[in-house]
Amino acid sequence: MNRRECERAVRRGAKLLDKYFNGTDWAKKINRASLDVASIGSCTLVQLFGGYCEGVGTLNLRVDNAIKYGFESTVVMKGERATAMRAVEEYNYLTKCWKEEIASRLIKNGNLEAFKMFV
Repeated sequence: MNRRECERAVRRGAKLLDKYFNGTDWAKKINRASLDVASIGSCTLVQLFGGYCEGVGTLNLRVDNAIKYGFESTVVMKGERATAMRAVEEYNYLTKCWKEEIASRLIKNGNLEAFKMFV
């Protein structure tokens, strides 16, 4: 995925979380400083559901379609032949997009204290 595709996927993922959590309060639960989509220990789903697979299951996703919602990389899940740099680049895009999307929700909700904690 390129930067634009990552942005769209993350927007879809955030809307899915808005629907599941009945609002945008989920954004306050994410530690943006440690958020890393590539990390099994600090990705969006781990921070919200306690585990990647738990999040995928709770949201009624399949692991292979988590890409559509910005929770996973196409390089890893689709088995694309790519360099390690391509995978790192895509995960970096996804992580940056999640951080921006979360910040946007915090600001829209007037939650500047939560926003400042993770800047």
